[in-house]
Amino acid sequence: MPFLCHLPDGTKVNTDDLPLEAWEEVRLASDVEWYRVMMSPGLYPAGAVALLKVCAESVGQPAPPSGYLTPKTILDVFESVADDLPTTHDEKGIPDPKAEGDTSTTSSSSSSKGSGGRRQSSGSSPTETSVS
Repeated sequence: MPFLCHLPDGTKVNTDDLPLEAWEEVRLASDVEWYRVMMSPGLYPAGAVALLKVCAESVGQPAPPSGYLTPKTILDVFESVADDLPTTHDEKGIPDPKAEGDTSTTSSSSSSKGSGGRRQSSGSSPTETSVS
């Protein structure tokens, strides 16, 4: 779940737009795995402080002053927002692979080429299959 980080000057930084290097900085500064802070910055005070710092630095600002982030202000500083993933689906309800940002692909289980499944050998019984 992405968050908008509200900086003191009113600038908003979407945490989904931070590069992985920034999340590594959060991990190193807070000793909390980056994905935990990404999902719930308010649960990890050291992670929230580190995230606030990298958000500010990502837009060329200095880290906000000590005390900017408090238990009372954390929900205002880190605003939960909906992700920006597409919700376009075809007529069968399958996500449309042509939708912007959608990198999923569809495959058919009946396809013999590249399906990744195992075929039954001609000498085995109908209930035997091998798995890789």
